[in-house]
Amino acid sequence: MKKRKTFSIEDKMFQTEPFFMVGYSWNEAIKYLKKRFDVEMEEEEVNAGGSETMASVWNFHSEPYHVVWFKSFKKSSPEDISALAHELTHLVIRICEDKGIALKAKHPETEEVLDEPPAYMLGFFVKEFLKRV
Repeated sequence: MKKRKTFSIEDKMFQTEPFFMVGYSWNEAIKYLKKRFDVEMEEEEVNAGGSETMASVWNFHSEPYHVVWFKSFKKSSPEDISALAHELTHLVIRICEDKGIALKAKHPETEEVLDEPPAYMLGFFVKEFLKRV
């Protein structure tokens, strides 16, 4: 039997707390979210999760707001680490959009391109995710 994990990661700096699910099938994850949070996905989202889908980020208008789902995850797998980077990039972009945080901006005096907030957030979520799985 595969190991299942669910956990939240609170980012106090950006006041967000995405929910993570590892080791659930697509349909199991949808049922779990419905039971625990009473959230439902649109029918096209439910039907999008074919057998090839290994990871995804789901967004809701109520708690848990952002869910990162992995069918399975191994720290030793380059493919899984790549999927983690991919999905967490989606997560960071969505959080930045929700919070009105620019993905990149120019410093008003030096014209230097600043992209530190999303870079910090991505690094934070990678580190905290890997601590928990």
